[in-house]
Amino acid sequence: MIRSLPLSLVVILAVLQDPPKAPEPKADLYGDPLPAGVVARFGSLRFRHIEDVNAFAFLPDGKTLMVVDYAFIHWWDIATGNPIRPPVKKAGRGFTSSFSGDLKRIVTGEYDRATGWMVGVYDSGDGKCLRVIHAGDDFNGQPLGVGLSDDGALLVYGGVEGQAGVWEVSSGAKVATLKGHTGQVWGAAYSSDGRFVATSGQDKTIRFWNPKTGEMTGKIDTPFPFHSPAISMDGSRIAAGSSEDRAVRVWEVATGKELFRIERKENVNFYPFFRRDGATLAVVSDGTTSLHESSSGREVKRLAGGGYRGALSADGSRVVAGLGTRFRIWDAKTGAPVHEERPMVGDCVATWFSPDDASLKILGSTIQVWDCATGGLRSSREISKYGVWYGVSPDGLHYARSGSHGKVTVHSSVDDSEIAAMDLDNDTIVGFLALSNGAKRLAVRNTNSAGVQVFDLPSGAEVKAVDGRGLKGASLAFSPRGDLLAAEGPDGSVLI
Repeated sequence: MIRSLPLSLVVILAVLQDPPKAPEPKADLYGDPLPAGVVARFGSLRFRHIEDVNAFAFLPDGKTLMVVDYAFIHWWDIATGNPIRPPVKKAGRGFTSSFSGDLKRIVTGEYDRATGWMVGVYDSGDGKCLRVIHAGDDFNGQPLGVGLSDDGALLVYGGVEGQAGVWEVSSGAKVATLKGHTGQVWGAAYSSDGRFVATSGQDKTIRFWNPKTGEMTGKIDTPFPFHSPAISMDGSRIAAGSSEDRAVRVWEVATGKELFRIERKENVNFYPFFRRDGATLAVVSDGTTSLHESSSGREVKRLAGGGYRGALSADGSRVVAGLGTRFRIWDAKTGAPVHEERPMVGDCVATWFSPDDASLKILGSTIQVWDCATGGLRSSREISKYGVWYGVSPDGLHYARSGSHGKVTVHSSVDDSEIAAMDLDNDTIVGFLALSNGAKRLAVRNTNSAGVQVFDLPSGAEVKAVDGRGLKGASLAFSPRGDLLAAEGPDGSVLI
């Protein structure tokens, strides 16, 4: 005979059973969780920036790396590469930034469409904006060099038309005008003791000023224009870099005597900075990062990577350098990277899936092929160090790519082999491209004349020319049959 269980016992048994386990979140190639519904992630979340970096600082806790980029302030865990807190958006966008000597404040030169050029000062603890000084009577152009006093109470600015000055952060009042440069002022720095500020400029001079009175107290005539001046902790030496000289030079502040020169013929951009104790001078260039004795310039360590900006930790154990949206951290003693390098998605101008959906091709200054199942990078090939325009046929089987001096090449999407090439007029500056199915027709936006030209392939004969002055960005696209061409209109519309 079948007997039923009491309802209370059924409830107890149900409660005692283990609840169903939630499914484990899907992770990417490096173990970071993926959002719900996401199959794969290309690249890594570690130290991930979408804007170009322009300043670094290792904070005194020894665990945090602060990074300022064009639009945001970031705090990263050095050990894991994970964000410590959400990034903070700056008041505007800008590429020049600097930290106070005590690392408690950040100054940035910025631009905002609504308010124009400005200089902003932020708290490095929470990113709070402490002061914004807008362009006006005191300065009227782009900030090219900015610096802060050791305690962050005063800022120095250098800009266009020889403009330079000192401001009080708390009140926003101008303290002194630094008048003397005859060209753009490319760099500005405060001495640690606050006795003087230094500026470097297009007029081939490095000048020293009394920040309270604005009086020029010294000048070094340089053989080339120099930028990014850095003053040693004791104020006795100044270093600066020059793209024309392809070197960093170090001078004695008191006498203006050149002490030594560090040359990098293969590089263009140079950024020097001293360790706080003054014992080490680091030189970051677009190809290498090197550590030197600050007294003699003797190279102590060369690291495999460079950038446009960098920083040394207070104890000298870590060095960071970055270029574009990427940067690396090294052990300063061994030269070994602190983290293994992970591939990142390059600048993305065009993308398409392979016919079997197994991979995604991303085109920019590099051609990358990513595995859709694992998120791993299958291949990567550099095309150009500069921006490249692409146009993809509607069926994705072919693409066109702009080159230098008006050259456009057409390629197979399967193996990137070149199937056609065109040399356009020397006055043509290629902006946007479109390619029809079968690679039969090519549309080119000439940003020099604002015109749009349509060519027959492979003969190269011009089929049609359109006055593109009424177009906005003029993104172009062919219809599948190739008899219609779409372009972005001036008012957000699309014109056919």
